[in-house]
Amino acid sequence: MEHIMNDSQKEEFFEIIEEMRHISEKLNVITDEDKAWKTRLQFAMIRDLVWQAEALLKGDTATNDF
Repeated sequence: MEHIMNDSQKEEFFEIIEEMRHISEKLNVITDEDKAWKTRLQFAMIRDLVWQAEALLKGDTATNDF
């Protein structure tokens, strides 16, 4: 069975997810009163995470720096 990501890419992927989780927690505190802004920001974060994951899957590690 062929793996989509090697161990290094998996580690980096999970680090990205962890960082996004921390950002999300902080933003939940900051944006608790402004739900529309919070929703737009969360979608942007999800889109960025998808881009990061796609870059890892393609092997383009230069594009997944924050």
